[in-house]
Amino acid sequence: MSRFLALIFGQTASQLGSGLTSFALGVWMFETSGSATRFALVAFFAMVPQLFVMPLAGHLADRWSRKGTMIVGDGIAGVLTLVLFLVFHFGLETYWIIYLVVGISAASTAVQQVGFQASVAMLVPRDQLGRANGLVQLGRSISMLFSPLAAGYLLGILGVDGILSIDLVTMVLAVGTVALVRFPAMGVRPEEAAAAGAAKDDAAAEPAETGPPARKPSAFAEGWAYLRQRRGLLGLLAAFSCVNFCLGSVEALLTPLVLSMADETVLGQVLFFAGAGMLTGGLLLSTWGGPRRRVRGIMILVALEGLVLVVCGSQPAVIFVTTAAFLFMVMTPMVAGTSQALWQSKVELELQGRVFAVRQTLAMASLPLAYLTAGPLADHVFEPAMAAGGRLAPILGPWVGTGPGRGMGLYFVLLGAMLIVMAAVSYSSRRIRHLETDLADSV
Repeated sequence: MSRFLALIFGQTASQLGSGLTSFALGVWMFETSGSATRFALVAFFAMVPQLFVMPLAGHLADRWSRKGTMIVGDGIAGVLTLVLFLVFHFGLETYWIIYLVVGISAASTAVQQVGFQASVAMLVPRDQLGRANGLVQLGRSISMLFSPLAAGYLLGILGVDGILSIDLVTMVLAVGTVALVRFPAMGVRPEEAAAAGAAKDDAAAEPAETGPPARKPSAFAEGWAYLRQRRGLLGLLAAFSCVNFCLGSVEALLTPLVLSMADETVLGQVLFFAGAGMLTGGLLLSTWGGPRRRVRGIMILVALEGLVLVVCGSQPAVIFVTTAAFLFMVMTPMVAGTSQALWQSKVELELQGRVFAVRQTLAMASLPLAYLTAGPLADHVFEPAMAAGGRLAPILGPWVGTGPGRGMGLYFVLLGAMLIVMAAVSYSSRRIRHLETDLADSV
């Protein structure tokens, strides 16, 4: 567990730096363009490349070295951060340079993340997977909570290039910790390695895997074939694709929803409480370890997230949105961490890179769709329908209100209802409900 703690320290530092950069680039993009579309395109370009790179990342993680995969991913991201620093330092920044660098950086992040996720079960005993994934979510929560506050203060002092220099330092720290941590041999459980004194670096432990493998286009197909034979995991994956669509839509519309009722100061407070909620959820999961019956726990939490969205959307008051943001983000890392522990326990160590790459690709495929549709649906469908005199105002106005922001509120209600229905339908499926008993632990 000590090796995992060292690894998570470096990754959390890197996430903090990346959070600073993300905030700074977002502020620069919106202030220079005044365009919400250009702002949303940053999120789009940060997501789409990952979908194409993940199969290759899974192939590298399983066939080469998970440690090496993480170093490659973090290293490329560090080089790109240096490029951005030089671009801003010499005043060469343009929108398309930002989009290009963000896209390539997203691809390198996908490589790093697949290697990291496939490494957790190598470094952590089976009975500690829930807590370990709680720590992973905790690290993300710390970044979400403190990065916007720190970046908002530092941006005016250091500028964008100063923020990028901090990010570069955290990248070096992340690569350094990965390089120093010794990984067990591929396929060896941490408790087995400790008992046998076999805690060797996975890149050195298997001579046949000391360099990048020959290209194998079937890596994605191997992961997909594995899931097709395990319909319970495939059904759970489909459910999470729906969950991610709802999360992406909420992420895209939360800021406009708050600004329809309040100013930027209140928005900052709402986002702070959202980060505090995620931090709380990560702490709870890392302490508790998650529910013993993971599938049931996941579906209950998802249904509660849906209920929170329904309340958030139906009440045009900042206090309800703030409370909903906190509660929703408390549950989000608990859902993600519990699901991750379930997958890590059911998929063989030597296959986790390929399977997790397919899993992430399919689960995240709905996010770009959410980013591209949420804005137009809000602007051209729901907002006009819930404006004074709109088509739906006489019917739904008494429930969600009318006027600016109420169309987005109605969309939040529908997204919440979708989550509740999805959780109920998924749990009614025997293959998903009995996944933990029908499919034996593989690690």
